[in-house]
Amino acid sequence: MAIPDLVIPGAEQLAINGGTLDKAADIELQYGYIDTLRSDKFRHFSTDPWASSCDTVPLPITHDFRTKVLIVGAGYVSLLFAGRLIEQGFKPEDLIFVDSAAGFGGVWYWNRYPGLMCDVESYIYLPLIEKTGFVPKHKYSYGQELRYYANLLAKTPGVDGRGVFRSTVTEAVRDQGNAQWDCQLRTHTGEQVTVRADLLILASGVLSRPRVPCIPGIEHFKGHSTSIQIVPELAKWVQELVVFQRTPAAFQKQVATYSGWQKDRMINFVLFFSNLSRKPEINLVDDAWTIFPSFSGVVGGPHAQSITPDNLAQYVDIIQKLDMVRQDRVREIVHDAEIAKALHPWCSGFCKRPCFHDDYLGAFNRPNFKIVHTNAKGVEEFTERGIVSDGVEHELDLIIFRTGFEPFTVGIPAYRAGIRIKGRGGLDMDDKWAEGVSTFHGILSRGSPNLILTGYTQAGATVNQVHQMGVQAEHAAHIISEALKRAAADGKNRVVVEPTESAEEEWAMRVVSQAHAMAILLNCTPSYTTAESALRADLPPEVQLKAAQGAT
Repeated sequence: MAIPDLVIPGAEQLAINGGTLDKAADIELQYGYIDTLRSDKFRHFSTDPWASSCDTVPLPITHDFRTKVLIVGAGYVSLLFAGRLIEQGFKPEDLIFVDSAAGFGGVWYWNRYPGLMCDVESYIYLPLIEKTGFVPKHKYSYGQELRYYANLLAKTPGVDGRGVFRSTVTEAVRDQGNAQWDCQLRTHTGEQVTVRADLLILASGVLSRPRVPCIPGIEHFKGHSTSIQIVPELAKWVQELVVFQRTPAAFQKQVATYSGWQKDRMINFVLFFSNLSRKPEINLVDDAWTIFPSFSGVVGGPHAQSITPDNLAQYVDIIQKLDMVRQDRVREIVHDAEIAKALHPWCSGFCKRPCFHDDYLGAFNRPNFKIVHTNAKGVEEFTERGIVSDGVEHELDLIIFRTGFEPFTVGIPAYRAGIRIKGRGGLDMDDKWAEGVSTFHGILSRGSPNLILTGYTQAGATVNQVHQMGVQAEHAAHIISEALKRAAADGKNRVVVEPTESAEEEWAMRVVSQAHAMAILLNCTPSYTTAESALRADLPPEVQLKAAQGAT
């Protein structure tokens, strides 16, 4: 069945739980998804339901507006970059944020469902907490606190009045003669505005596009459609809660004394789940992440740096054995043996981001709770009354899509930000990156001067996104500051920051040389870690090389 506005990350054959799924028949239904930005039917998933109740005053801009720095996005990553630039001498009035939301917060602005919380400890997740002086109420912050903190993070350096909200950047073209980026903005009223910026930062985040599954009949369901964290809250209030599960995820059970304590705590956290032979004496965070060394198969670690084709099989075996110790938690909590069996993870815990929540598994003991395990085949179709799985129709009043966001492993930076970018000489970023991922340290790309990239591509990865993005922000701010100092010494007040071709090539080869570690994911089920099955061993060598260039 052809479904309009469909995005399919991968498409051949996938080994699943001892069997196979015929991708020709199943990949489109299970692992593809609908682009909500292009779909008339589902565009409402990308509109802002909170705009009318938001009291944030947007920065008024006029046509031909000029700014030193334009930051795409207004979430934690954007605010991190703004904070680091201000530390290097920029003023709040030098910056503007452009975001489709009506306020600061990014993913924490949009997500407001019951039970929403962050799975990384508050003291290492909340950015720049030493500067704001904020004390989290809980070890793991809930959504309301995370949203509040975003506004505090904007207010502390004085950038809370610099947001161009309910607007999007649609195109950015490099004006080489004036050493600036000419950016086309579209406001929520449809007005087109041109903003000219010396520096353009793409900080739209890694979770920016909601994903709607492309299941046949989805457009026919006449009920409503809007969970790890939402499941326990719903179970308290509904007559019956039915959870359709494609593949189960792994589950685990669920400070400030000196300057620099947060950075030290972040590093300590990384050292414990990176599978070090010798760990620090004290586990400062001491949570489920820090006793999950097999996740180093995704984010890397010291052992991953010495992998060769000769010892790759041994490395994979070591990681998989590390993963066996976290298999029994489901049986300890869920009373019904059949439900516990359905929830028991049969793929490695590092294949999907594990789910840490105190109340999720316990919710399955409630009498109004029902789980439909689809044996990795997903649901078959939607009807006017509900969902069909294994030939059985389940009548439902409300459907909640717990299908998350488009993987950050899909698409180039311009695509993920929803912008068409043309660099020097009109070079389209799509065309350049079609030949292979090309950056320096994951933040600069030749042909696009004064463009700062963010994200995991060629940049490294960790479970605490704020830590990784914070390192990027410091690095980028230092480069820009150093360039400005050198320009000032020559009597200039504007700079052009761009890597050399040789620097890009050298960095790409360094990334490729360590990409063997990603082989651990080849036997995983589709998820964001495999770009929904696009990472496969059966790809041609030239395609594998191109994928390796984009590794973290």
